[in-house]
Amino acid sequence: MREEKNLDELIRKIAKTSIEQLSGKKTDYEENEELTNKSNSDYKEKETKIEQKEVQSLNKSIDDKNKYSEETRENVEKAFEHYDKCSDEDTQSYLFNNIFAPAQDLLYKVMIDNFKQIFANNDESKLKKKEIKKVVVEGLKEYFKIARPKINEIIREIKDEEEQYDILTQYYDSELTISGQENEQDKQSLKKIIDTALKDKNYNIGKLKRDLITKKEVYTEILQKNYTKKEAEKLLRNIHPLLIMDYLKEELDKQGMYIHNATKFYTQNLDELIEIRNTIILKKDLEKHGLDYKPKEEKK
Repeated sequence: MREEKNLDELIRKIAKTSIEQLSGKKTDYEENEELTNKSNSDYKEKETKIEQKEVQSLNKSIDDKNKYSEETRENVEKAFEHYDKCSDEDTQSYLFNNIFAPAQDLLYKVMIDNFKQIFANNDESKLKKKEIKKVVVEGLKEYFKIARPKINEIIREIKDEEEQYDILTQYYDSELTISGQENEQDKQSLKKIIDTALKDKNYNIGKLKRDLITKKEVYTEILQKNYTKKEAEKLLRNIHPLLIMDYLKEELDKQGMYIHNATKFYTQNLDELIEIRNTIILKKDLEKHGLDYKPKEEKK
């Protein structure tokens, strides 16, 4: 009996649905589906509004950050003051006399003294790979003890001598790399000198010592120059170039100068913007950066 009752209910539902469809009236299924679609549509619309609000908030944050203000001007001025302090002669003399020259002296002294000891002061001796790399590691540890002590803290945790050699030479070479230098042939590299010598069967310890010593003075100058550049520009690199340009435009106006080549001025990188600032101070090389003096007003 129950099965017959269930069957009768099913037949009535089917009949009802058929009549509703024929009359154009929405079925319960269609009504439910419509409610579900409406709910999904409302959710998507709400989600879209939230996303748009987040994007607007982000854009406002970016605009506020890139908006030139009195506070921005003060930040740019402080950044240039830091640049000047790092670049002045007294700072350069201190860096040379107390950091880079002593560090380089130790590096080369340790290497040359150990080469003499290991190879019995015989410059004709053929190179021994393991011994050479071990000496370079000891020399670089002495260098970084003065120039960048933190690196030696890292090396103390590494026991493998080959890994120590790779890490220390990589750090040293990275400080020899000039910003923007793309040509691999022009790059200065202590590791390249050592590895090239070790691959050449005809190389002896005398030739290696010569190659190292002739690079000592060159490397000292590059190391100091690169350190100064990175440290001096540190604060300026945290400021958007367009804001630095706004600052420079104000300074140009104060000095009676103006931008006559907008393309040249507004496509400058940070190094060139620093040059422009020096141009304003020294009042020379204006044309190079698309600048000129404002024409004098004619007297009536």
